[in-house]
Amino acid sequence: MIILILFSIFFANEKLLLLYPDADLSDTGRLNVSDVKAIHLLFSDGFNKYSNFKIISPPDNPVCYSSECAISLAVDYVADQVVTSKIRVLGSKIIFTGMIQKTDGTDSFATRITALNVEDMENASYRLAKSLINRDSIEDVADIDNIIQEEEEVVKRRKSLFRIGLTLGYAIPFGGENYYYYNNEDKRKWNQTPFTVGYVQNWELKSNNSVLLDAFIGFSRTPKIGIDLTYNRYKNKTDNSMFYGYGIGWHMSGDQYLSNEIDQFGNQYQEISFESRHGPALVAQAGYIFMRTYNTNIMARAKYHCQFSTLDGNIDNGITFSVSLIKKFEPSKSNNRYRSNSNNNRDVEYRFPLIELLYKILLEN
Repeated sequence: MIILILFSIFFANEKLLLLYPDADLSDTGRLNVSDVKAIHLLFSDGFNKYSNFKIISPPDNPVCYSSECAISLAVDYVADQVVTSKIRVLGSKIIFTGMIQKTDGTDSFATRITALNVEDMENASYRLAKSLINRDSIEDVADIDNIIQEEEEVVKRRKSLFRIGLTLGYAIPFGGENYYYYNNEDKRKWNQTPFTVGYVQNWELKSNNSVLLDAFIGFSRTPKIGIDLTYNRYKNKTDNSMFYGYGIGWHMSGDQYLSNEIDQFGNQYQEISFESRHGPALVAQAGYIFMRTYNTNIMARAKYHCQFSTLDGNIDNGITFSVSLIKKFEPSKSNNRYRSNSNNNRDVEYRFPLIELLYKILLEN
């Protein structure tokens, strides 16, 4: 019986007293009683989503204006921690401030978040709850479910569904004719680590998955080019997340081999010949992405490939370790726009730098 009681105490969830927000309703055009009730419910949902606390939300909605009042109520409700909050309107913005502390007044932590409108308070409430639970900054607890509208504005955007970048890496082959070459002494050598550089595109889906397109060139004694398309799944929705995926590709490389030739005098000699090898490839990869909710991401990957050659059925396979830097593509913000009148008298704007330059040359000539 004693063991059972100790077991239940050890694994019991902590109790969290969530008090009603202290809201300024003087500006009824921006915020009303119904809005505050909805925000309080969303705030409570955020604690349920991001923690294992047993949430206590008194039905009479008590409001505390001091830390002493909150601690006193926490003792009455036998809670382990207590959360107080304030909602204020400043111009067109809604400021949501929260504070969490233990019942004895220790380990207190306060933070705040700003929303552009009432509709944006859903994500703001979840974000603030996660920040208080982890006792971490609003910036550090961002995930793809709680990005607020202010961060989705074009000039401040932290995440996007489409990014491009560059990749650097080394390919370590396991086997295959593509990775052999002949040196100056006509000896067949194994090319261990071809250096690779490539272009990458990342389409991030709302289902917490992504599609990656890789186009690469391998620089070695047996040069190689290829293109891969992979479907990937993220393990979580935080800024730093592991992912894994699989896909298909098409690889092409040069194969060196010795051939027997006869010169004009009838003498036989050996010549190093070069022949291209290409074919479909199966690929699988695992990696880690950093700063996922920002415009610029860093990816570290290990990608295995298995290419089926079209020459003799040979299978080339190996693994590539790489680092990718990808960023949301920003269009040109040039203020110079050149217009021309088409046959239907409509103005046509050329917003891309290369087109603007060509059009300027045509006008000057």
